[in-house]
Amino acid sequence: VIQNSQLMLYRHDVVPEAKFIVDISPIAVKYTKESRHWYDYLTSLIAIVGGTFTAVGLLEGMLHRAIQVLRKPKRIVHKLRGPYK
Repeated sequence: VIQNSQLMLYRHDVVPEAKFIVDISPIAVKYTKESRHWYDYLTSLIAIVGGTFTAVGLLEGMLHRAIQVLRKPKRIVHKLRGPYK
């Protein structure tokens, strides 16, 4: 059984080295062509439209909130008495 970490002590005149042995065996790729049904295309199209709608809605909401924060008048706060009214 090989442990996850091992500590080896070497003499000063010996340089530690790592040896890796890789056995490259051939990989078989099986390619098959299958036709898709019309409802698979429809589902993908609806998913793309829905994702786009959601992303644009999030961006529009963040932009709207940022504009609200920037247009809001600043309140002047005095250090001792609190906010002016």
